[in-house]
Amino acid sequence: MTAANAETNDDLGPYHIQITINKDRVNLSSLELARIILHEMIHAELFVANFHKGGSPIDGDFEANFNTYIQKYYPDGNAVIHHNYMAENMVNNMSIVLSLIHSNLGKLQFLNDPNVKNAFPNGLPSDFYKGLAWSGLQATDMWRYRLPERTNYEDYQKLALDNLNNDCN
Repeated sequence: MTAANAETNDDLGPYHIQITINKDRVNLSSLELARIILHEMIHAELFVANFHKGGSPIDGDFEANFNTYIQKYYPDGNAVIHHNYMAENMVNNMSIVLSLIHSNLGKLQFLNDPNVKNAFPNGLPSDFYKGLAWSGLQATDMWRYRLPERTNYEDYQKLALDNLNNDCN
């Protein structure tokens, strides 16, 4: 495996999706590992939805929407297609999931960290989890060219990487 956080592979077919976490990433925080797994689960869902050529729990009009992305991004392969699709359609949902599960993954300890209190004296910004959801999508067109909040999101990602913990409640 390359330096990627993880890899999702559908070589065995749409009902045998394999997600492999990079062994160098297993000591990351619980929330960061959850984010990686969520990201890879979306790759898996995209493989399955593409196989079925219809709707999907993540997008009721998947076939039409995904075909647009294939036409636009096909020359660069599946990872780029998937990542651009995620960037334009999934980041908000990913941020909601991350905010909901953080309560079970050491959120109180994170909020009480002096570095976090110093960075966010009034509590986490409303778009904090959205910033985390963008991790792994930095090569997308939207991140590179059409995201004015990018600097804030990079700051959130760094703060999270430096201060999140491995606790699970």
